[in-house]
Amino acid sequence: MVSMLYRSVCRAADRLVYPVLPAFAKPAWNHSAGPKTVFFWAPTIKWCLVGAGLADLARPAEKLSISQNVALLATGAIWTRYSFVIAPINYYLASVNFFVGCTGLTQLLRIAAYKVIYPLLPAFARPAWNHPAGPKTVFFWAPTIKWCLVIAGLADLARPAEKLSFSQNTALLVTGAIWTRYSFVIVPINYYLASVCSCVGAIGFIQLSRIAHYQVHSHYVRFGIDYILKLSATNIGLSNGERYVSSYHNFYDRKFNM
Repeated sequence: MVSMLYRSVCRAADRLVYPVLPAFAKPAWNHSAGPKTVFFWAPTIKWCLVGAGLADLARPAEKLSISQNVALLATGAIWTRYSFVIAPINYYLASVNFFVGCTGLTQLLRIAAYKVIYPLLPAFARPAWNHPAGPKTVFFWAPTIKWCLVIAGLADLARPAEKLSFSQNTALLVTGAIWTRYSFVIVPINYYLASVCSCVGAIGFIQLSRIAHYQVHSHYVRFGIDYILKLSATNIGLSNGERYVSSYHNFYDRKFNM
């Protein structure tokens, strides 16, 4: 009875849903693990585990269950692998189990931070640990990843100025300046974000200064030497002097890539 009802629903869906599907979705509709099979709906119901895990992110770490989250992590890891060795291979099942495992791992890290790391912190560091923009929130890790821009900029200090990007460093300067200001008007105020953004802006400013120094210095050095050579040309004849200046220009262009 249930099977007959299920097949009737599938036939109705074939008439009503399939014709309106875009071309790229039609193969998935008729896939051996598609939405007309239990291979689709069994993984779908497991998203409830992911949803429950996400909801538990709002719970204090001391109220989380170690055993439950170990089970979620182990189940997610093993079933992710399992999804690739069954027939038909079920990528949808693999995706949901991967997130189930990630949910368990995230909660175990929160428990470890509460039971292991927090007791080891000195008293002055504990307020920062529990701050609304502290290391238990994205407000801490988003600025942290931006230090990569600072490190890349410091590495570029070893590059010749003529190889630096004017547009890129202008973007770094403007971004750093605006986001430094932005850090003080958001809630919660994020001094850590302000510090990294100010460093990003400083890197852009330093590199732009190097570019400007190179461009100005190169222009005036060439102009000055050109002027001296032309004055000297009067002593060796105009035609010879012009050839001498032209030869020097060719050498200078090859040397400094002007």
